[in-house]
Amino acid sequence: MSSVCWLWSLLLCSLTSAHASGGRWNCTESLLSGVQWVDAGDGHVVAIGQNQQAFRLTGSGWSNLGSRRLEHVTVGAAGVWGTDESKRVYKYISDDFEHVPGMILSQVDAGGDGAVVGIRLGFFGFNSIACLKKSFSTSVVGDGQLQWKTDSMLMKYISCGPQLGCWGVNMNRIYFTESFSPTTCESQGWRHVPGPNMNMIKVGRDGEVFGLSEGSVFRR
Repeated sequence: MSSVCWLWSLLLCSLTSAHASGGRWNCTESLLSGVQWVDAGDGHVVAIGQNQQAFRLTGSGWSNLGSRRLEHVTVGAAGVWGTDESKRVYKYISDDFEHVPGMILSQVDAGGDGAVVGIRLGFFGFNSIACLKKSFSTSVVGDGQLQWKTDSMLMKYISCGPQLGCWGVNMNRIYFTESFSPTTCESQGWRHVPGPNMNMIKVGRDGEVFGLSEGSVFRR
């Protein structure tokens, strides 16, 4: 089977006037081939490109992040993290991704206020939430056993913002918690949010939430 190489375009925009109402936006394209995943947080943009290589947006171009092949990458206050095909967890340290022991995750998110959260693989699709508190996530050096904490809420995708809580998807239904404590990994309880069935969901620094449902993007 032949593969299809997709080209992903990012619009980089800046306002040329101090007054947003009358200023002009200047936008340029930044291209990366074979994009499989993209994430933004803490002022950075990262992506998975061809051959499962991780990249970071630098200016208007892309720079390679080490040699590790990854399926998923995320960036935030806790740094740059990722998972590979075997669902092992990695953190970008110095010039490459280093394995972070202690948990197997299908997805990881570093967008919160220092803590790292992810989806722990379970039996028959019942996947729970795992959390690594800030004191561990910011001091990871690639060695030692870390104390991941699991949450009883079942989820298939999770995303946290630095100030305005975490969002998740379970059985395509949307859930929200006001916070996941970066120091204790305790949540304030999850509540269902009415909306379309979602495959995934992402929350930004300003609290805006984006979801993907059957190929359509929704914004809250």
